[in-house]
Amino acid sequence: MTSTDVNTFDYGFDVQTGSGGFNSATDLELLVNHVSKPLAPTITETYQDVPARYGGVFLGNSYGEKEIDIPVTMYPTDRTDYNRIITNLTRALVNTADDTTTEYALRFNDNPNVVYYGHFTAIPTPTFINEGVQDCTTTLTFMMADPRGFLPQRDISITSNDQAIIPDGDANVQPVVHIIPQNDLYYFGYTLGDKYVACGYNVDDGSTTTNSDGTTTSLTPSQTLQVHDSCNSMSTWFQESSSTQEINVYRGVNDGKATATSSSIMVAKNSKGTYNWGTVGTHSDFYGPVLIHQGIPKVTDYWKVSMRFHHVKRMKNERAMGKVEGYLLDANGNTCGRMGITDYATGRYPRGYVQLGSSFNATTDKGNYLTLLYNEGGRKTNGTNEKVKVKLTKTEKVTTTTKKTVTKTKNGKKVKVSEPVKKTTSKTINTYVTETSYMDHDAYSNFYGEFTLERQAKTVGSKTYDNWIAEINEFNPKTGTVYSTNTPNTVHIHTEKLDKTGKFGFALANVGVCFMKHDIEEDLVKPVVAYKTDFETLTDLKIYTSDGSDDPDEIPHVIAHAGDEIIIDSTNNSVTVAGQSVDKYVSWLSTFPSIQGGVSQTMHFTPDPATTDITLQYVPAIK
Repeated sequence: MTSTDVNTFDYGFDVQTGSGGFNSATDLELLVNHVSKPLAPTITETYQDVPARYGGVFLGNSYGEKEIDIPVTMYPTDRTDYNRIITNLTRALVNTADDTTTEYALRFNDNPNVVYYGHFTAIPTPTFINEGVQDCTTTLTFMMADPRGFLPQRDISITSNDQAIIPDGDANVQPVVHIIPQNDLYYFGYTLGDKYVACGYNVDDGSTTTNSDGTTTSLTPSQTLQVHDSCNSMSTWFQESSSTQEINVYRGVNDGKATATSSSIMVAKNSKGTYNWGTVGTHSDFYGPVLIHQGIPKVTDYWKVSMRFHHVKRMKNERAMGKVEGYLLDANGNTCGRMGITDYATGRYPRGYVQLGSSFNATTDKGNYLTLLYNEGGRKTNGTNEKVKVKLTKTEKVTTTTKKTVTKTKNGKKVKVSEPVKKTTSKTINTYVTETSYMDHDAYSNFYGEFTLERQAKTVGSKTYDNWIAEINEFNPKTGTVYSTNTPNTVHIHTEKLDKTGKFGFALANVGVCFMKHDIEEDLVKPVVAYKTDFETLTDLKIYTSDGSDDPDEIPHVIAHAGDEIIIDSTNNSVTVAGQSVDKYVSWLSTFPSIQGGVSQTMHFTPDPATTDITLQYVPAIK
């Protein structure tokens, strides 16, 4: 994929190495005609009419995709050559094997330093130029969700906190900061205007560390990871049964089968290729497989459990009902807590929750369970309260009578007489049952994230109580990492509850999980009406033992040693020290600020660049 012709473009290549991909001339055999590159992306004005006012209020512009139309011409020698060129073009530009959200690199060789990322949205059928020849033309439409063009990577060596930098390009870009300190660090980060990244304090690896006053302290880790199950095998799980172990599942009956994939535990499929939740039409409530973990190495009074669930409502009218739920068990196998996501009937919003107790029934168990979290997930879209018709099909026998002429002998003579003939046929009758769907949709309707519950010991005055910490954090399903708290419209919920009753504390001994559905009218009619049930998985399990401390890292201590490479990556809001992630120790108020191309600006770093090797790495962008 190389060409010195400035009137060509390269597509789908590796930006880092320049290899791979296709050149429009040498690989696709296209003549690129004059390409008029757009000045700006699509612009949508937000404007508010104000009654009784001369004019209105301008609320700003929204900038969307950028479109580049690429007119091309092909000159096949004959029909066979035409078919070959068209086939090659389709193979190159129609990428069905990759993830549907993949954006590909494109550059025009009249300005090869600028790379665009996007996708082709139109590849029209070519139009022949003249009769009797195969020459033809078409216009390819290339769309960029990110309308910027990108230049080759730049590095800036930072030597002073008074150093002004003017990044190349003219657009905001996210930098990657490399720091190699000459001394051990307790804190590090940088500020740009009123925005910053700060990392420090809460690192406790259980080793002897140097405190800020120069003394040494042997730190006892407050939490030790006992179990990390990546949930890609059934070897550490078994399905609940009377011959193994049974647990108390809230509003649920064990049925169906579960299986493991390369990345999750989930409902198995039957011989027909549909999910095996169990026997349809025989349960009045939720049902599906219930799994129990093989156990944990040490039963502990204080602990933390994190379970990562995937819950997707696939039925378009939101009527399908399912739940994915984790259970926390004591040494006797009693259910003492639960966390997960449950759907509600008639297309209402699903809920996420973390609760302590046993039956969790608001009617019969009042006062005997504690709700730490129970909420709708945000990103709420109110439905339209639609009426849904569920088809009933019935076959009836229908008998019809016709006349048939036959010849009979009467009084020695043959005569023709008419006789009735009955015929029975089957007739299909369709009727409908009308159901309601509120069509409500929120974050939990399509959610991938982690539910966490921690038991701490907190002393108030002379008494020690249970302090419960519950969290729900949404993850990016493409990267498998938690979204930054700065990412708009993502779920990050944290709550603490001091329980002075002492009713809900227990030593954690094991966990369980269930994947369940609830029959709806489509399941109960005869014959059943096929629909898409929920997609539910468990993708990760972590269990920690703890000393119960609610503030284990209050003494500042070293988090990066001299010579360790620190990388603050603002492109994905992550921080590493010596290759190890320290994201959990980044201040939740950190905003990972971008830098502005073509504008003079000053960044202030800790530690001081005068005694530290600091490199600012970025990819310039143009509007």
